[in-house]
Amino acid sequence: MRTLLSRFAVRRITLAILLVGLPACLPLMAQVNQGKIGGTITDQSGGAIVGATVNVTDVERGATRALTTDASGAYSAPNLTPGSYTIHVEFMGFRPLDRKDIQIAVGQDLRIDATLQPGD
Repeated sequence: MRTLLSRFAVRRITLAILLVGLPACLPLMAQVNQGKIGGTITDQSGGAIVGATVNVTDVERGATRALTTDASGAYSAPNLTPGSYTIHVEFMGFRPLDRKDIQIAVGQDLRIDATLQPGD
């Protein structure tokens, strides 16, 4: 009788560990097949441009992710499907900037910095 009870207890503990442990691993698995683009947007003097609009477009799917640079001029576009991307940067008083043919591979973390030129 004690052996049967012990086996039942061990199975319950094992099941509890699996039920708690497996969902915790799902976010880790989701990031394996994606990439990231990030960087900093500055002016000619090297100063950070705060509030610049950065559009990251998946060329193959036509999906665009609109981002805004933070207090240090940084932007980040995580969880990108591998493929070809275009980056378009705009800020009032500066000329727009485009970077094309950016290739993202599985697990790749690309840094694409940009310097905006004064507008006309």
